[in-house]
Amino acid sequence: MREIQSLIFDFDGTIVDTETPSLAAWEYIFTRYGCLLDPGLYAQHLGTPEKSAILYAVLEQAIGEGVDRAALHAERIRFYQAHRHAQRLRPGVRQYLSEAKQRGFTLSIASSSPHAWIREHLVRWDLVEYFDAVVCIEDVTRGKPAPDLYHVAASRLGIFPAAALAFEDSPHGASAAKAAGMRCVIVPNGVTASMSFSAGDLRLSSFEEQPLSEVVAHFQDADAKVTHAPRD
Repeated sequence: MREIQSLIFDFDGTIVDTETPSLAAWEYIFTRYGCLLDPGLYAQHLGTPEKSAILYAVLEQAIGEGVDRAALHAERIRFYQAHRHAQRLRPGVRQYLSEAKQRGFTLSIASSSPHAWIREHLVRWDLVEYFDAVVCIEDVTRGKPAPDLYHVAASRLGIFPAAALAFEDSPHGASAAKAAGMRCVIVPNGVTASMSFSAGDLRLSSFEEQPLSEVVAHFQDADAKVTHAPRD
């Protein structure tokens, strides 16, 4: 494997815990119609651009009629904005980003969210300066779990995918990173912590579990063992 040159991060749920207030907003919409949203169903579709369409379809099936999706989207966003105080920068994230820049890594975001959403949150949390590239759903034809977002991120950083280390919080995101040919660290959030991850090379309970230096060393040591493995 190539030496790690770049770090590529998912955004929602990985860098900022947008998933807790987002789930609450969806639950609010469902309860307006006398329905309950299964959090597991919500988590199952995290990281995909089809999540909203799928959840609206589930709601429509439950109530037996169509809904005004545009109006509900606006209402859901208003609820989210009113409860955005529940957002939190994931513990240890800023330390990871700072150390990465100090060590000379280039950084990118690879997100299924739109640019406007990511930009708003990067500015709010004072994170803009850390990233050399930001790749969002408008930049690709396929979202996660397809590898397109990660391929574009690697291209914009000027590296081969194998030289990147990805950080993800969802199974679909991890599958996208691995399909792109990258090594992937799973850092689940409160919504995805109980989910099973078939893809991924290392799992951390949080960014505070191990410093970035140890995570990078983990992969370098693993590569060295493969390189120097005895031959039959």
